[in-house]
Amino acid sequence: MSLMANQLPDLVPLIGVDRVFLERVKGGFQSSGTTWGIQEVLLILGILVGSMVIFLILRRLIPFLNLQKYQLAKTGIDRIESPRQIRRIINRSADLRAIYNMEVFDKAYLEIYNCMPIGLNKSNELEIDISAFKDINLDFRDKSVMVSFRMSRRGKQEFYQFETRSLYLDTTDIRGLKERSIRLEIPQVITRGQKRRHVRIEPRGDYSFVVSLLRPTQGEDQIPINAFKRVCDTTIDNISTGGLSTLLRDDRLAQKYHLDDLVYGYFKLPTKDLSVQNIPTNYFFKAKIISNETLNQGENLMKLMFIERGRLVSESKSVFFRPLSWASFEDLSLWIQAYQRKLLQEDSGTVRRPVNVRNIYTSEPLEVQPKYPRQPLSREPDDSA
Repeated sequence: MSLMANQLPDLVPLIGVDRVFLERVKGGFQSSGTTWGIQEVLLILGILVGSMVIFLILRRLIPFLNLQKYQLAKTGIDRIESPRQIRRIINRSADLRAIYNMEVFDKAYLEIYNCMPIGLNKSNELEIDISAFKDINLDFRDKSVMVSFRMSRRGKQEFYQFETRSLYLDTTDIRGLKERSIRLEIPQVITRGQKRRHVRIEPRGDYSFVVSLLRPTQGEDQIPINAFKRVCDTTIDNISTGGLSTLLRDDRLAQKYHLDDLVYGYFKLPTKDLSVQNIPTNYFFKAKIISNETLNQGENLMKLMFIERGRLVSESKSVFFRPLSWASFEDLSLWIQAYQRKLLQEDSGTVRRPVNVRNIYTSEPLEVQPKYPRQPLSREPDDSA
């Protein structure tokens, strides 16, 4: 373009163009020669820095503003009674598609039902999807239930639990399909296990068992059975899928164990009258001592945190240890749930629902009356909606 501007004056006599106008046009094709001063450069840098600061502030504020929609309980609170916070927690669990573990306080319902929350409807009822359970004999209405579920916040798992009452069965439109659902009363209290990721129980009575502390004489990852030396037997105090606590009655022996020591152990789970199948009863583990507390009765309460699970290899008669994963003690979790159901059944004093028994001489089913017939409930209309 600059070359064209330099050749234009030679063509002026031929085409008869005004020279003054041509010089003005020629100047438009040349660089202006404008330069920036230090003030302009500093102004531009200031604008860029200010924009970055505003962006970082908004980035910090946006997650906080989003959390206001489902404001959870404060970090130090494990009992939530505010109706507004309870509704927000339930809404958040529905949006995150949390899995509800629903236990029914009735011996006729031995299973822990894994359900999906749909959300709160206009009648202030919590809708739960139970379309996965096809048994027509299951009738969840008019029951006292316990619901537990997990959610995560800031990368940490939080365990929530509440007790409520089921109302009635109905259908809900889910992705264009009419699915079977149940309505629950909104709970008045939700408890949260803020500091404890695992459900912990205290086995008592016929389900109390002994934990043997072992010392291997050889090997680390794969240890022969005959290489374990039994140090002592301790009584179980409580257990979860994350660890256990034992009672040491020998104070001199307890003083030999110190904080952060690594120990090996073994226990056998009692399964009598528990609804568990296909779980091993022998458990080998490697754990770290996280507490060793002397009690008033002269006993020591030693808390152990599982770090490895041992698998018994029958061919080589050895135990192979590997670091824990999320599924390492899934079978122990099934036993804990079965033990909890056993306690619920004993407390509620109900029996398993009788089934229709067929008379082998007739084709008609016998009429069996339930021991605990359902009592009709009188409900007043809900005018709060």
